[in-house]
Amino acid sequence: MAEAYFFLGLLYDPAIDDPTIAPEPDLQQALSAYSSALDLDDTLHSARLNRALGYVADGQLEKALGDYAQLIDEQTPLAASAAVNRAWLQIDNRAAAEQDFALAIELDALEGYWQRGNARLYAWGDAEGAVADFGEA
Repeated sequence: MAEAYFFLGLLYDPAIDDPTIAPEPDLQQALSAYSSALDLDDTLHSARLNRALGYVADGQLEKALGDYAQLIDEQTPLAASAAVNRAWLQIDNRAAAEQDFALAIELDALEGYWQRGNARLYAWGDAEGAVADFGEA
C-alpha cells in the first residue's frame, strides 16, 4: 500500500511536469499521499524526498529541512540529493550551504561538484570556484 500512496502522490504532484503522469496537480493532495506512504513504510525514501520538495514548494521549509535531515542522517541512497537540496535551501548562509555541498561531494562527487559549481557561479558570483568544481565534476 505504501507504494500505491507514493504513486498517488506522483499523480497529484505539480512538480511532475507531464500531464500524462500528473493530470490534475494538487500539492496538498500530493503531500498527503506522500505522508500516507511514509506512515506505512518509513523506508520509502523517494516519498520522503518528494514530500520535502513539496514542502519547499508550499513554503514549509522547516518540514522540508526535517525530511532532508532524515534522508541524510539515515544514510539513505538519496542522501546526496537531500544534501544538495538542503544546501540550496540555505544558499544565503554560505557556510551552511558549503557544508552540505561538501557532504554531497562525499556521497556523490558528480552531483555534489556540479551543484556546488552552480551555486558558486549563480548564487555567490565565484566564477573561479565554479570552474574548478565543474572541472572536478
